[in-house]
Amino acid sequence: MALNNLSYYDDPQSYINRNSETLAQLLVKYIRNEEKMDCVVEAFRVLGNLSRSQRIRDILMKCKVDRSAIHHCQSDNVELLYAVIGVLINLTVDEDKRECLKIHHGIDSLINIFDYSIQSDWQLSSLVCKALWNYCDNNYEKFDNQSLWFTENQLKILLNFFDESLHESNLESSGDESIDELNKQLWNEEYFPVASRLYQRIIEGNQYFKTIRINDHS
Repeated sequence: MALNNLSYYDDPQSYINRNSETLAQLLVKYIRNEEKMDCVVEAFRVLGNLSRSQRIRDILMKCKVDRSAIHHCQSDNVELLYAVIGVLINLTVDEDKRECLKIHHGIDSLINIFDYSIQSDWQLSSLVCKALWNYCDNNYEKFDNQSLWFTENQLKILLNFFDESLHESNLESSGDESIDELNKQLWNEEYFPVASRLYQRIIEGNQYFKTIRINDHS
């Protein structure tokens, strides 16, 4: 917990940041020890903070942390999901690192998290959208980016999710007014802004998505 708090602040003069490369390499060893999942979660949290730096992101890719993060996307530990998706969000800031999500089946894993977090955890859903936003943040008309496209099946699934989740009228009620109000606030502040932008980015950048919208809603 202390390392997570200390590494959160981006102070270039701090001891943590001055030794961030050594610390990152040490934490990589912790995330491989799945017998102590509390340590794995905490290590990924700290790596999420440190990976705001490109040199740390380069180190993490060399250490195959992207694969480890994608592997843990199949976990039912919500705290771990928050931590590993945070790392993936930072890694996919760099265009040369985005393809890892496709190669190692990260897109399907993120879509699965998106599926079960809709309605139940808007903050987690928003993190998934941020990762997918970074992933498709490239010019779809460039030939060398075609390998980063979503598959037709992935596009159909995403369209169904957006149709369900981008309308306030579809918010489910828990029967508790205070919980419903909090859920609505999280949807408005955390989820809707990034999800709606991701939706627009995809349909504006992919002709297939435009086609199925015409076919499904004509």
